[in-house]
Amino acid sequence: MASSGFTPDEWNRINQLNPDDFGLPIRRNNTFVLGTFNLLKLGRADDDRKQWDFLISICERFDFLAVQEAMDRLDGLRRLVEGLPSTYRVLVSDTTGQFPGDPGAYAERLAFLYRHDRVRRDEVASDITYDRSRVLQMLYENREKWDR
Repeated sequence: MASSGFTPDEWNRINQLNPDDFGLPIRRNNTFVLGTFNLLKLGRADDDRKQWDFLISICERFDFLAVQEAMDRLDGLRRLVEGLPSTYRVLVSDTTGQFPGDPGAYAERLAFLYRHDRVRRDEVASDITYDRSRVLQMLYENREKWDR
């Protein structure tokens, strides 16, 4: 998460806002609050405490939250989960967006944050992945090496 650049005064005003006014769902009896959003390149656990506190206050309103762009480096995701109540768990996908060995491409994960007291996770967890046709193409182009 990049530094927000907000001044202390701006953070004070942000933190005085009522999250209910943001249009977020309100937890009621017998409801399940599901959300998804993109946390632009969530990777490093930057030191901007106010920014993390704000993000945590939003995330803890959900029972299940799917987060896009959790980068291969999981420091930021770990910091987010550590800031949430102990009822939260995390599950991350394998990386996608980068073919193994390709330089410069972003390797991202999908992250799922959930309250284990509200969500039961079964045995199967799937992943997202890169285009496997490149693997087939590479094998085809090097087929002579395999015919020995």
